[in-house]
Amino acid sequence: MPARPKVGAQIRRARQLLDMRQQDLADKLGVSRNTVDSWEHDRSYPQRKLARLEQVLGITLEGEPGLVPRNEWEQATLADPDLPDEIKRAFVIEWRAARAAYKTQVAQERESARSEARRQAAG
Repeated sequence: MPARPKVGAQIRRARQLLDMRQQDLADKLGVSRNTVDSWEHDRSYPQRKLARLEQVLGITLEGEPGLVPRNEWEQATLADPDLPDEIKRAFVIEWRAARAAYKTQVAQERESARSEARRQAAG
């Protein structure tokens, strides 16, 4: 069986760029803070939570390290020669986090509206 890639530093850096504590990340993933700490120190690999971890942090952990652009804006931002790499990554990660939060808020508002419509129809 091939050795798992060392991804702890990537996880830690992406989490820090999002200004998240280990506990914040753990809560979003439904794992313990100790689990996140184990991933960040390469004591374990986030196999079962890999996809969700990548989604929450806005990074790709398999294959090449770093960010893989998902659209033209991200591609242009990551290719900008006038921006330091840390700033490029922070822009993209923060954009992805804000977009995910917005989508979650919209979904919650829609569900709330549906619930209210059901209550009114039943009442």
